[in-house]
Amino acid sequence: MTSQVRTRLTLWNVDRPEEPIVATAVYSPADPYAMRLSFPGLGEPWTFARALLAEGLEEPVGDGDVRIAPAEAEDWIEIVLFSGQPRECRLFAPRDQVTSFVDRCFRLVPLGREDEWIDWDRQIALIRGVA
Repeated sequence: MTSQVRTRLTLWNVDRPEEPIVATAVYSPADPYAMRLSFPGLGEPWTFARALLAEGLEEPVGDGDVRIAPAEAEDWIEIVLFSGQPRECRLFAPRDQVTSFVDRCFRLVPLGREDEWIDWDRQIALIRGVA
């Protein structure tokens, strides 16, 4: 069985459209509600709900550091990242790449069945400080 879903996404920064950015999107059942988006050389990945990415394919979503929405051009998804800087980072990803990643995530762990992948005994032990 596949232990994770990993894909490379080609993104375009609205401020530098001539320089595509290759990021890595990763989803693992070990953290079934979240996905990670990593950028080469930029340290820690952005971690956010995989449901946010899925919903962002259809409508604008996100209130915090990550916002996702269909772009005006139908073949694109807009991803806006806020990092505490004066300006957000606006990126565009091809819709088909994002859709394929989301579909593979849901095949691995179906929507609504995430809690079946959580080791509740371990989580309780972590909370109690005994793990």
